[in-house]
Amino acid sequence: MDNLDKPLEEMELRQRTTNALIQAGYKTLRDVVVAKQSEIKKIPGLGSKSFDEIREVIMFYGYHFDMQILKSANHYQSYEKALQEIERLEKLLEQRDSFIIYNNLWDDFVASLKEKAQ
Repeated sequence: MDNLDKPLEEMELRQRTTNALIQAGYKTLRDVVVAKQSEIKKIPGLGSKSFDEIREVIMFYGYHFDMQILKSANHYQSYEKALQEIERLEKLLEQRDSFIIYNNLWDDFVASLKEKAQ
């Protein structure tokens, strides 16, 4: 199992810290490392000692807060939902590519009009 998908209950955290994270909706190491430090610090029941404990544990595994990591397939709860997310992202890429092509065509069109006007 990838460490990122390791449940918080299996981490080397005090029970109080683990409970506070789980109550706030964090379930795995991945959930914690993609979070911003400010989000973690706002969790009720977590003080500076707990925050330092969390930071030490994620650093032990070679991670830090606010990491740009894709969500695990487990996050999507089903293969179908994961596929839907992939399709959604592919459509966004197509739209972006279409927009870039459109902008290039527009720029060429404007340039040709300027040339004709001179």
